[in-house]
Amino acid sequence: MAKHMRPPRRRTGRILRGIVTHAGGRVGPRRRANPPGGRIISTRELTYVRRRLTVLIAMFSVVTMVVLLSVRGCSNDGDGSSGSVSSAGAARSGATVDPTDGSAADDGSSDESFSDKSGSGRVRSQSASRSMFKAAMPAPAQPERDLTAQASAALAGVFSGARYSVSVVDLSNAGTLVDIDSSQVFASASTYKLFVAHSMVTAVELGEMTWDSPLNGMTLQQCLTTMIVDSDNECPKAWLMRDNGAGYDKVTQQANALGAKNTTLHYLDVRTTSADLALILTKLYRGEIWNDDDRDMVIGLMKRQQYRSGIPAGIGGNGTVADKVGFRDSYLHDAGIVYSGKGDYAFVIMTSGSSWTAIANASAALYQLL
Repeated sequence: MAKHMRPPRRRTGRILRGIVTHAGGRVGPRRRANPPGGRIISTRELTYVRRRLTVLIAMFSVVTMVVLLSVRGCSNDGDGSSGSVSSAGAARSGATVDPTDGSAADDGSSDESFSDKSGSGRVRSQSASRSMFKAAMPAPAQPERDLTAQASAALAGVFSGARYSVSVVDLSNAGTLVDIDSSQVFASASTYKLFVAHSMVTAVELGEMTWDSPLNGMTLQQCLTTMIVDSDNECPKAWLMRDNGAGYDKVTQQANALGAKNTTLHYLDVRTTSADLALILTKLYRGEIWNDDDRDMVIGLMKRQQYRSGIPAGIGGNGTVADKVGFRDSYLHDAGIVYSGKGDYAFVIMTSGSSWTAIANASAALYQLL
């Protein structure tokens, strides 16, 4: 009797037969003739459908689990229960998130410090899901202030009758705050020496020269120092005239490679813009072009430069200025890094037909707008 007993039918089989029959077919080999409006489904086809359905159910379960974990993770970000500060949490708490140095960036490493008190492993799963969603949805950039209209109104009387260009950059995020004709090309006067300094430092860092290498009867270090502090002209000329004047083209190429596209150096004709000078100051401050020792050394020289009637006079006791001036014929320029209680900024003021007093007054007015 036992050998004639049928094994009990599986519930899944009955469900599948119902699905297939409803779709217009019939499972079986019970009938050999096709039923009206359908056909017989073979055991092989039934197995295929069963496997596909199993895969779909598994995928649906995984997606549901990920969504639930993500929702839980997002809700935990704002309740103060987690032990690390995410980028969003830092913004809410007033912490400064520097998108560059990564000091407050959530790279996932802080998740290792979490401990799961319940022993369920739930915190680690939530951390993983948060990391996935943060990678897919980056935090929105902080809006930049635009003070150009206010600065233009404030400086119109200061530079009355003169041609001028102004750039102010917030060095914490490299955002431009003031842009008054920043692409206007001027004869650079001695501000071009910032680009020569870049060329000198680059040659040393690449191993092409050392600071003890001779140049114009002194060492390269001595030449750089007098070029920045005293605005000496002979050392930069000697640098540019190397290899029968090939230095002009080389320094131009190096400036252009930085992004200073409107800076050109030719014999007795050197031109630049306030935007290009603000660019090299920004890269210098943020450590994007040289190593830290060389950066600190050049900034130290700029703080010591002796012509202080422009931006330094305007900032006065509100901060410290590391700058490079330029003066030739009717051109008076000043390009500097301003360290102050309000923050650190790049100030560049280029003029034709103005005065150092006007540049100082303009610097004071710009500082008040920050």
